[in-house]
Amino acid sequence: MKKFVIDTSYLLRMKKHLNGEIYLPPEVLEEIKSTPAKLKLSSIDYSIKKPSIQYVKKIKETSTKLGAILSKADIAALALALELNAVLLTNDFTMQNIAKFLGIKYTGNKTIKKIIRWVFICPICGKEYHSPGECERCGVKLERRVSHHKNQK
Repeated sequence: MKKFVIDTSYLLRMKKHLNGEIYLPPEVLEEIKSTPAKLKLSSIDYSIKKPSIQYVKKIKETSTKLGAILSKADIAALALALELNAVLLTNDFTMQNIAKFLGIKYTGNKTIKKIIRWVFICPICGKEYHSPGECERCGVKLERRVSHHKNQK
């Protein structure tokens, strides 16, 4: 039977019934606040599963490598999809980017075509960083931009 991990972004816009085993990490459940989302959730059978720490670490490492900013729920959903070899259901392009990079199968209402790497650049001196924050030289908040370097694993 096919396995799916559902992200909050997909659940909010879910249009079809899924045939297979559906999993949600506890962090995704915590994000679901609206009544429509709760109603959609109540209409499906799912299991709650926490991803193993080694998969969480892999997602965090990859997001840093690609310059992606993810929530705890995003990290947990990606980690669980990787661990279970499940299809990730998400409309979040950043999550799809990580999934594509790691070879995790994914789908959504719209999907990305290629992997994007992000860098963080000081708008004053132009120094590049691989994570958000402030420039160590200028003290200015870094801006996120698409990297124009080759996309290599």
